[in-house]
Amino acid sequence: MKVSSKSTAVSDIGILLTTRSAEKAGDAALGLPVMLLPLHERSLLQRAVEHLVRSGCRHIHVALGDDATSIKDFLQTGERWGCQIRYHYIDPQESLGRFVRRLELDPEHLYWLADALQVPLESLPALADPAEGAGQSLCWSDSTQQRWAGWGLYT
Repeated sequence: MKVSSKSTAVSDIGILLTTRSAEKAGDAALGLPVMLLPLHERSLLQRAVEHLVRSGCRHIHVALGDDATSIKDFLQTGERWGCQIRYHYIDPQESLGRFVRRLELDPEHLYWLADALQVPLESLPALADPAEGAGQSLCWSDSTQQRWAGWGLYT
């Protein structure tokens, strides 16, 4: 996909998916969604937001599902990370594509897409021109299939 010259050099907008519920083991243990459980002093959700901000995101759209209240209470406005957070509820039957279309994003812009249940890589590949990396997911493969690493830069 060709990206026009109007695209920003670095994406300042992220879309953070918090709608997938992993096994409820963590939920039952501490009364918290799995993405809010501490992992080396910071939760997966906090690590995801911090990584999006380090990647240049100043505006983050958060897709909310079942654990909306605890996630909103934790993230609040995003001010403590230097970003602005907007919340959107997503129905469990709604596809990711339909949700993203509902955001009415600018097709000339680059967006980080992140899954809050995936531990973000501490160093994503540096792109001299992020437009060249647009549409490429960060993936890993096992012996049977290629899997999404939970992060990617898209137009």
